[in-house]
Amino acid sequence: MTLNDIKKEVAHLGFESESAIDGSIESAVRRALSTVYTEHGPVGMGRIYQSSPIPKIHVPVIVHNSRDDEVISIDSGSYAFVISGDGYFEVTDEDGARTEEFHTREGYVYGNVKGCGTIRFCGEFRYTVYDLCIYEQVFAAGEAPPRYASVREYDLKEYLPDFLCALSLALNSRGEIIAGSSVRSGVLRVPYEYAGEIILEYRKKAPAVSINAPDAELDIPSELEHLVALVTASYVWLDDDPEKAQYYMSLYRDGMSGVKLYTRKNVDTKFNDVTRWA
Repeated sequence: MTLNDIKKEVAHLGFESESAIDGSIESAVRRALSTVYTEHGPVGMGRIYQSSPIPKIHVPVIVHNSRDDEVISIDSGSYAFVISGDGYFEVTDEDGARTEEFHTREGYVYGNVKGCGTIRFCGEFRYTVYDLCIYEQVFAAGEAPPRYASVREYDLKEYLPDFLCALSLALNSRGEIIAGSSVRSGVLRVPYEYAGEIILEYRKKAPAVSINAPDAELDIPSELEHLVALVTASYVWLDDDPEKAQYYMSLYRDGMSGVKLYTRKNVDTKFNDVTRWA
């Protein structure tokens, strides 16, 4: 179904010419799709894979003052930490010594060490180092280790471009709920130590509509196509003919009730204990 297809159906519903609704059709279709998809949009299954590096040394907080330098030893691996304040640190390994200054409220620093080495925190002022992690692994150039935390966070709109809202808790590859996981405001949180596949059932958002691409195919499930035209017609005549708009919205409500009643979205063998006696 395309924008032009919807325009033709709306014109026929209102006994109007297509040119008579050109000015309002794009915004009306966009609102109609949002209405339909929010109420009963198609469902997607998102998959994210997590394998968090576990540090062999983790120091939650180091507070540096001007009197003493703090020295951390590393044996062939990587380091990462968050730093806040003004100062500098020195990394020494088989390749020699290198110094890096910082002036930041919350900077994330990471790097590799070749052979046995040290990190020395120096400077004249007080500053704080958070979540210093020493890893056995060596990361590729430019690859940042994930920030250490109790959970890892995923912006679902970044990982799933058509994400509208979550319909389930996060599951592992066996279909079991991942303990400690949650989804709030489009952000998935999974315990840092969890490793493996993360599966999330979600409702898809409405496809984008543009008057500049009137013949582009819109990804609308077949059982919803007739409803999109009805809601669009209601929005098109909302100002000019409120009675007609209300009539088409009423038809949409009846049609949506039928779709919800007779269209099954899920078929599986899971047992849902609704009484909680099992």
